[in-house]
Amino acid sequence: MVNFKTILPVALWATSAVAAPSAYQKPAPPARPYFNWAKTKYLFTFGDSYTQTGFNTSLTQPAPGNPLGNPTYPGWTSANGPAWIDYLTVNYNKTLTLTYNLAYGGATVDSGTVPPWRSDVISLTDQVHDLWNKNYKHPKHPWTAKDSLFGFFIGINDIGNSWWWSNVTDHHAFRGQVIKKYFTLVDELYTAGARNFFFINVPDVARAPLYLAQGDYSVNAVANATDDWNKQVQQNIDALKKKKKDVTAIYYDSNALFKRITNNPAKYGLKNVTGTCDYYEQHAITAPDLKVDGCDSVNEYFWMNSLHPMFPVHKELAKDLANVLVKAKKE
Repeated sequence: MVNFKTILPVALWATSAVAAPSAYQKPAPPARPYFNWAKTKYLFTFGDSYTQTGFNTSLTQPAPGNPLGNPTYPGWTSANGPAWIDYLTVNYNKTLTLTYNLAYGGATVDSGTVPPWRSDVISLTDQVHDLWNKNYKHPKHPWTAKDSLFGFFIGINDIGNSWWWSNVTDHHAFRGQVIKKYFTLVDELYTAGARNFFFINVPDVARAPLYLAQGDYSVNAVANATDDWNKQVQQNIDALKKKKKDVTAIYYDSNALFKRITNNPAKYGLKNVTGTCDYYEQHAITAPDLKVDGCDSVNEYFWMNSLHPMFPVHKELAKDLANVLVKAKKE
């Protein structure tokens, strides 16, 4: 990793016996973060099915009037409607923000460390190395450190695919190794010029129907693994900010949001936070308040299927995240 050091002006002192010494000049402070959501022009996002929209780097690119590029809005999501990145880009932006969403369903941080469910899944490592580097790294794209934001929402599959592994004797340490790879990728983006980042932690997926159906052991194990992952991610964010003074690194707590919603669903217009409706899971929704026999209205469900939340939850996440981004303004 490149070791960036602040280059300070060297004071020149008079050597003449009759010349008065120059006044002491305090060294300039390190460059401070300059993130401003209201001025963000370019958003690059990485992650898994919670974020994916099916964006293809070879097809129509984001542009005014079509800020997410391809496919047609809202894209191919796991929400049976817009995903949080759709809402953030279209509904909760403060200015025109062009979003390059490189997330891929099923992604883990690194396929060689935690294999995804299928061999052709594009991991976070591949999203950075094969998609971003080859298409959007300078000088291939006009983003700057000041007008760009890099977002990550990863870890659900790393936990889900490995929490039960019996060949791992220390799962805390193993998760630490995965997260180290995660932040190595962040370092690579920093070296390429990125300065503004946000990190969405792993939500409370232990309350998903997938784990509820498996019983208390799985629910508790996944909840504990998630808490450990999130604590280690937050520690790495703190270390990043301490080491690189010119970085804005925002930690967004989606886990707390999921708990707020599932603990008080009526406040968010929801009725069912533990189950799903087979029809909504298997059919594209043609109306946001569609209701079929035997089910509540589609927008009254927390879960679209056994692990993925429905579009109303994504909307709440985008709205809450946007508020955090606004408050994180640094200039």
